[in-house]
Amino acid sequence: QAGASSCANCPAGSRCAEGQVAPEPCPVGTASSAGAAACALCPAGSYTTSNESTSCEPCPAGSFCPHPAAAPTDCSPGSFSGASATLCTPCPAGSHASSNAAQSCDPCPAGTACPAGTATPNNCPSGFVSAGSASNCTPCQAGTYTIDAITCQVCANGTTSGPGASSCHSCPSGQSCILGTVAACSAGQYAVAGLCEDCPAGYACDGNSILPALCPGGSYAPAASTACSPCSTGAACPAGASAPTPCGDGWYANASSSVCTPCPAGHYCNPTVPLPQPCSPGTYAGVTAHQCSLCSPDSVST
Repeated sequence: QAGASSCANCPAGSRCAEGQVAPEPCPVGTASSAGAAACALCPAGSYTTSNESTSCEPCPAGSFCPHPAAAPTDCSPGSFSGASATLCTPCPAGSHASSNAAQSCDPCPAGTACPAGTATPNNCPSGFVSAGSASNCTPCQAGTYTIDAITCQVCANGTTSGPGASSCHSCPSGQSCILGTVAACSAGQYAVAGLCEDCPAGYACDGNSILPALCPGGSYAPAASTACSPCSTGAACPAGASAPTPCGDGWYANASSSVCTPCPAGHYCNPTVPLPQPCSPGTYAGVTAHQCSLCSPDSVST
């Protein structure tokens, strides 16, 4: 003013250029301290929303400040920020932010997936699982299944599954399923409800057939056999025999016979001579004889 004996300090929130008569208020987005010749632009990550600001406010966590003269903007779901941010950061893979103005991201819950920038976790599809903080869901392996989308469980014996299953199904016909793994039965075995069992006596199981094959007459098989064996001479093997049955005295059987045959007259049959043997001169035998008898002194054999 006219006649002034000294100059006064420029007040905070204003600027006073050299020779200026009156202080000029700092505009929005700038600030000054007392005695300033110019207003300073608010640094990145800070702001003012009024004139004559003496200082800039740091942008609060959960928001961003792209312009010093604008009010903070809340971070949108799926992103977050700390204090003094000029941009919000997408939540990293395996985490999420479901609300506005998030200051941090939460871990993705088990049974869900959170790719980068997720706002709401994605539920795993049927047959897929995830542990906590996962960016994607993983299908259960073949032979396992899931009902909670968190863990894969092994199928019960006698059942199996393909990859990405939510349940198990019956084992394929003629095969075994142990701990969910499908396998062919060994030779001498067959599958019952998805489990391998030894072939029963009197039957053959070559490992390729679905059901045991009954041994025909004239053959036999002990338990767990891959094939039926021909019945031996001097023994009979009816259908389904587990072992040859020796013919008794006075009976015989050729190889691969299903029944024993009566020894013919004039011959003898016993276990030591499995096929009929003719009686020698001076002896005789009726049907089913196990040995020949001497003719009486007043008779001869015919």
